[in-house]
Amino acid sequence: MANINKSYSLNWQGKADDLCSTFDYPSADGKIIRSYTPFQTGLRWTQGSPTGSFDEIRELNCGGSYYINMVTNQSVFIEGMVSGTTGSNAGNITTLYPMSFVLDPDGDNETFNIVNEFYNNKPVYKALVSSDYIWYNNTEYVKTVSIGNGVTSNTYKNGACIPNATFTRGIQSKPTNSHFVEVSGFTGAKANLNGNYYHVGYFNGEKTYRDSMCVDYFYYYDGGRWILTDTAFNGQGCYIIGTSDKFGCVDHTLGNNCFDGQRACVFDGNVDPRSLMTEDALKSLATEDSLKVLITEAEL
Repeated sequence: MANINKSYSLNWQGKADDLCSTFDYPSADGKIIRSYTPFQTGLRWTQGSPTGSFDEIRELNCGGSYYINMVTNQSVFIEGMVSGTTGSNAGNITTLYPMSFVLDPDGDNETFNIVNEFYNNKPVYKALVSSDYIWYNNTEYVKTVSIGNGVTSNTYKNGACIPNATFTRGIQSKPTNSHFVEVSGFTGAKANLNGNYYHVGYFNGEKTYRDSMCVDYFYYYDGGRWILTDTAFNGQGCYIIGTSDKFGCVDHTLGNNCFDGQRACVFDGNVDPRSLMTEDALKSLATEDSLKVLITEAEL
């Protein structure tokens, strides 16, 4: 259930009849300016008047995804609605799920777009070319040819509550083109926050990241500092503050709520640490070779 109170928002409404019912405009007393729903092929949402890629609608039906334009400073309660955005920022909808991503960019190179479908309280994605879907099976996102079934031991799964984490099947792996950061250093009760956070949207001109461990935490830039939080993106809830460097560290001494004594560092997940090791190794070899040359010259 959601109280929709953003000027622009992206939302999904539950499918089960006992969770939601059709919502019509008269009951909103003029608080909703307009709503749009995407075609099944999927596309990106941006703030402003949608183009011909959208269908304008006059009622909200269960099982759909909707771009809603509200009257400023107004709100309306919609039963069974799940918000996928925190409103608008820097001219864009601040989404909590990715709008599009590429699976296995160096292999299958398959683009998946968000579509007007909602399953187990999370959005569904469809391949741009093939008939494959990526959907949440109440445990993790999976890739099959139909929604709600077809999951076997041979199914690609990503072990995450977001769709753009790396998919695996046995020893086979299919990463996505989504940028991600790796958080490491939390201990004790916060150790479950260590792991990979994937790009899901934008805020203050920077990418926002959501965890792939199903703990529902976000890493975002507030305009001056990077913050890890369970409440996107308003400085409330549980949080720990970092510096202006995305790939720096968050530290309880810089400001926190629920993170006493904790500190963790953030790394660029798309940079292979072996490349750094190789660079260091090459430097060592160069130094070693130089020393050998000097010794040889001294002996001469």
